[in-house]
Amino acid sequence: MAVASVFSIICNVSVPYGITTPDQPNISSTRWRTVADYSRLHYFFESALTPNIFWVDMKGLDFSKESGKVQKLDLGVNQSNIFPVRSLLISKSPNRSSFLVLNKI
Repeated sequence: MAVASVFSIICNVSVPYGITTPDQPNISSTRWRTVADYSRLHYFFESALTPNIFWVDMKGLDFSKESGKVQKLDLGVNQSNIFPVRSLLISKSPNRSSFLVLNKI
C-alpha cells in the first residue's frame, strides 16, 4: 500500500508526457517515476507511456565489483514486460541507451 501511495504522490507532481513550454526550458516531461523499498529491497518504476509498474527484487542481484555485471531490461513491445522482471535482465556492456541499466555506482 505504501508503494501505491508514493506513486500517487509522484504522479501528482509529474510533468505530463509530451508537454512543451518553449518559454520555460527548465521544465521537461516526466519519463520515469521510481520508488525504492529499502526494507524489502524492491525497486519499482513506471514509464509515462504505460500504466504498468515494473519491479525488480534486488535481493538476488550481484552488485559486487569483482563478480557483478551490468544488466539491462528490455521493456518489450509497448513496454509490456511487467513484474517480476529479474528473469528478463540480460548481460549488457555499459552505454547510454533508452533501457534501464542496473549497475553498482
